[in-house]
Amino acid sequence: MKKIFGFVAIAALFTLGAGAAQAQVWPKASPYSCTWTLGSTSGTSLVTFQYSGFNSAALTQSGNLQTTYAGGAVANKPFTLSWDWSSWSDYRFDFVQTQDNIRCTVITANGGKEVTFNPCSNGAWQHCVQP
Repeated sequence: MKKIFGFVAIAALFTLGAGAAQAQVWPKASPYSCTWTLGSTSGTSLVTFQYSGFNSAALTQSGNLQTTYAGGAVANKPFTLSWDWSSWSDYRFDFVQTQDNIRCTVITANGGKEVTFNPCSNGAWQHCVQP
């Protein structure tokens, strides 16, 4: 009986350990088609994460977020994106647009082909998908 319990305990450790060691699912660097709301305003945009640096010790990426709005206006804003250690989810990140200090929780889905910014400190919500 002790041997069986020992094997079960070891198997559980390997299983739990494998889950914690999985790689984070970061947003991709190719364009996303997005819908967004900010207060009573809503719209569509194309968003691209232009990564410029990765800190493997802190699991943080930085770069510029390029947003092209439906009317053609383009905004480039610096950001940092950090894995949310407290959630233990490979899909949840802390996003800070550092120029205006806008903070959002970012959730990825579908292998990184979907990204949702919600909630954001400025009240914005945005959902983005890739084909």
